[in-house]
Amino acid sequence: MKTLLPILPALLFGNSLTIYNNNLAAIKEIKEINLKQGKQEISFNNLPDSIIADSIIVNFNKASLHWQSFIHNPLNLDKILHVNLGSEVAFFTKDKKRQKGRLISINPIIIKSNNQYFFTSAQDIIFSKLPQNSFNKAMLLCKVSAKEAGKEKVNLFYLMHKISWRANYILLLKQKTLTFQAFAKVQNLSKKDFKNFKLSLIAGDVNKKRSEFKIQRSYAKAMRLSAAPVNIKAKEIHGFYEYKIPFQINLHAKETKQFSLFKATNIPYKEYAIARNSLFNNYGEQKLIFAHYIEFQNKNSLNYPLPRGVARIYQNDKFLGEDIIKNRAKNSKISLKLGNYFNLSGTKKITKFISRTHYKNVQTTYIIKNSSNKSTIVKIKENIPRYGEKITFKSSCKNECKLKKENAFLHIYTINLKPKSTFTFNSEFEIYY
Repeated sequence: MKTLLPILPALLFGNSLTIYNNNLAAIKEIKEINLKQGKQEISFNNLPDSIIADSIIVNFNKASLHWQSFIHNPLNLDKILHVNLGSEVAFFTKDKKRQKGRLISINPIIIKSNNQYFFTSAQDIIFSKLPQNSFNKAMLLCKVSAKEAGKEKVNLFYLMHKISWRANYILLLKQKTLTFQAFAKVQNLSKKDFKNFKLSLIAGDVNKKRSEFKIQRSYAKAMRLSAAPVNIKAKEIHGFYEYKIPFQINLHAKETKQFSLFKATNIPYKEYAIARNSLFNNYGEQKLIFAHYIEFQNKNSLNYPLPRGVARIYQNDKFLGEDIIKNRAKNSKISLKLGNYFNLSGTKKITKFISRTHYKNVQTTYIIKNSSNKSTIVKIKENIPRYGEKITFKSSCKNECKLKKENAFLHIYTINLKPKSTFTFNSEFEIYY
């Protein structure tokens, strides 16, 4: 497991919550206790049930730790039924009359009363006993020795599941520039409340050992938008990035909360259509599907490390689409798909096909039609399968069509397609293999 120690200095003062984006959180709590002189047992209650037991670290200043024991024995109906099996219980009959009887079976639930047998359900029983040493909350028990009595502030550190965060992005498009807003969506699916905690968010994929722990489905409370100051700086820590929320937060059990991270304006962007072709068999005419993309650079007014998250694109209060931004460093290019173009259509047809042993000669004709009233930048990404290593290539792409050769097998055509126009061109390759 990759060490978390580089991040621990951020947790030295006050209650701290550090959340990773892969269902993991590091918690540091300060607990005030009353020590007695000599050996004694100290219990810490109200720990989360999704805690990673062997990650718990307890630091005493005025006492010596002998051992610590993590106890999680949750109370449930099955345990209650078993401890009351054979005992007298009160219950309600179908006509809502209360009477007493002996619980003689739990599957199904049968109560014997006045030489009669009643089939009933657990919610109609008033139980007389509860199982011992069962707790709805997890507990840590510590055996310590203290030289003198007094108050002690104990630092309790642990890792837990059922809490995570991810980035959300909103892009507001203008004619030539966009506004980029980043938010952090924090989700607490555990049963623990965090009150007056300092919050840090870690961007990056921290390595974890494989665990049998499974995320349980749960419904969170309604999301709230926190009015955090914009442009929270990201601090690099051993290949990760940390966003520190500059105020104390409350994060309740089953709550989802959203924080503002940063905002950047006047970012230039490009807009284009792109279709891909990697099939060069002689199957006749095939349709081209043109995806709608915007593209911009993560630099200048933006220039932030961007954690993986969903980006939603809007213009004039209209939703245009959404895509995923993967973990992206500063000074990188970002391309986001909005959807597919409505007014662009096209076909590709194999107009020459010669295939012999160790030889192939294929010509493709592309026909692209723009039915809209505005010019559109259209790209076609042609990925020729690697039949062999010796290849010759030619194309009729010229004038408003530009050709970029990424390598011998990958070509990108860019066409400035005028309104209400059609453009046709050919590409041909010859391969010996």
